[in-house]
Amino acid sequence: MEDAPTFPGSEYDTLDPKIIRETASRLGLDHIPVFRLAVESIEKLKTAIHSLPEVLNYNDFYWGNLALSREREPLRAVVSDYGLPGIGLRYSDCRNVVSSLGEGARDAF
Repeated sequence: MEDAPTFPGSEYDTLDPKIIRETASRLGLDHIPVFRLAVESIEKLKTAIHSLPEVLNYNDFYWGNLALSREREPLRAVVSDYGLPGIGLRYSDCRNVVSSLGEGARDAF
């Protein structure tokens, strides 16, 4: 029997000190102290993140990927984009959708 797939994973799991140092270097920001702090703190931050409730996220969820039924009751919805699913915080998809909506739509959502 094959090993269970590691997908979907958490985007946070890809963060490690090497990646942070490389990102800072490529951006020409490796002299800024906050990157050293990030390198020193990343494992503690990941532990704190994983202590919060996690769910399946779309990660690139956007209001245009959501189709709603024309019927009023019961209202039904289907998500049409599954390009980047993964494990993440419950708030992540809500934040992604709300950030793309106008004030009235955001209040309704």
